[in-house]
Amino acid sequence: MTPASDGQREPIRFAWFWVGVLVLVAAGAPWYLRRGSFGPVVLGLPYWVWKSVALSIAFCVYVRWACLRLWSLVEDDEERARAERAGRLAG
Repeated sequence: MTPASDGQREPIRFAWFWVGVLVLVAAGAPWYLRRGSFGPVVLGLPYWVWKSVALSIAFCVYVRWACLRLWSLVEDDEERARAERAGRLAG
């Protein structure tokens, strides 16, 4: 029995999830800047630092969303079924 056939889903099985991860990681690293450049300074830090921090937070939000919305574990379904059976027995 495969995980997909028993109702289990994982974010890593979605290709678009990986595309989102790669885009956020690639955009968050300042690899595209010239060596030694620090550009405009905002609140005492180069602008790319703020961009990297913002994209790191976006990455965390994206992964959290994927874990909450795309992860469907069998254990959750089993617990729900047990709770329903317990409710029927008590009611």
